[in-house]
Amino acid sequence: RSHEQFAGVLRYLREHDKAIEHASEVVRRGETVGLPRDEEILRNARLTLSDSRLRRRAPGDLEGMRELALDAQRRMEATSPRSVAARENLSRLMLNYADGILEFANEQNPELRQEFPEFLTLGYELIADIPMGTSRSMLQLNHLHANLLARSGEWFRALEIYKELIPMIDKAFEPHQSPWLNSQTSYLLLRAIYETRDAPPEQVDEILSDLRRLFELTRDRNFVHGAAPYSMVLWNAGRFEEVRDVSREIIAMGPEKPHTPRGAFEQAQVMLTELRQMHPDLFDVPATQPSAAEAD
Repeated sequence: RSHEQFAGVLRYLREHDKAIEHASEVVRRGETVGLPRDEEILRNARLTLSDSRLRRRAPGDLEGMRELALDAQRRMEATSPRSVAARENLSRLMLNYADGILEFANEQNPELRQEFPEFLTLGYELIADIPMGTSRSMLQLNHLHANLLARSGEWFRALEIYKELIPMIDKAFEPHQSPWLNSQTSYLLLRAIYETRDAPPEQVDEILSDLRRLFELTRDRNFVHGAAPYSMVLWNAGRFEEVRDVSREIIAMGPEKPHTPRGAFEQAQVMLTELRQMHPDLFDVPATQPSAAEAD
């Protein structure tokens, strides 16, 4: 149990190589001494293995996640687990593998992409009859399911899940916690894409207000959650001065800052370039923050 907990701490610290090493040893020793396969220690160790492989993204990690998901599928079919904890664990292993397929299955292993719908469905079926608000882990599992639906193109189903899920996450997590930030980012991105085009101004303003709040909450910590959809909605609404200012704020952070998605930095550079071509008058006023692009 101490080794399993140590592996979990290493995962939390993003020491994924060490986390995988210790979790693998826990599973090996547990199976050697004959622990039940659904013993909590082994469940947690397998989850650490799956989570760390998903985040490490080294060669062989997708195949390792696949083995864990297939094992979960076999256990589900053999035992029909009834405990909520066991079902949550098996669901996470399957949904993690579906996540890994979207992240790094490529043209070299196209057959794995065909497994995505199967494991997405299997993972969700395990928790479908458990109320979302049962626990924090259930909230996170439903967020993962909705996120996978959105990324695979089923945005309407994802948006409907988020509309039910977000109020529960607001009550269960603080705004600085990752589950709150990640779920809000995914939800607001979907709203920015699908609920602002041809929408009434008050609806656009509501979504912009939520995106700005998310941006402000994370900017000082160099996370810049919501930066890309925020800029996109401002652009589509014709609020180009605000696009200019937000882009400059992002660029001033620099791509090297911890947790700053490089995509947001690059998008901000592109937007400033396009704005200068379309509306050069916006750049006649001195910038409140000099941008790296302009400095170059």
